[in-house]
Amino acid sequence: MKAQTCLTCRSTFTDAEISGKSACPKCGNKGVPGDLNRSASVTLTHQEWRILFMWSTNYAESIKATDQPGLNSPGVVAAIAGEAKRQAPDLPPLSLREEIQQVANAFPDSKLELHQSGEVEVIKPERKN
Repeated sequence: MKAQTCLTCRSTFTDAEISGKSACPKCGNKGVPGDLNRSASVTLTHQEWRILFMWSTNYAESIKATDQPGLNSPGVVAAIAGEAKRQAPDLPPLSLREEIQQVANAFPDSKLELHQSGEVEVIKPERKN
């Protein structure tokens, strides 16, 4: 029975599969895995979820330069947000990047940029294949 999940790549493992390992066998994340036997359901409004994820995304971005090797704070928050969206697809954008992506998709001729943590990312419309 799968008992642990990597918070970055979302792979699941049995206790035996990760026994003695110091990182995720699939992606190498060195963060503490999630215990699949200890989960909870919480009901919040969409706006409350947005606040929690936007604040955690901003914090993760602010500390990524100090992450130890094998840790990826922004990646962990993005993976958790992705899992939230998988479970509740009607959630609104949970990050500023996701919100800007929606604008880019709606207005494909616009040039949109996200300025964050001293970096600039050009946001282009998603391709629909």
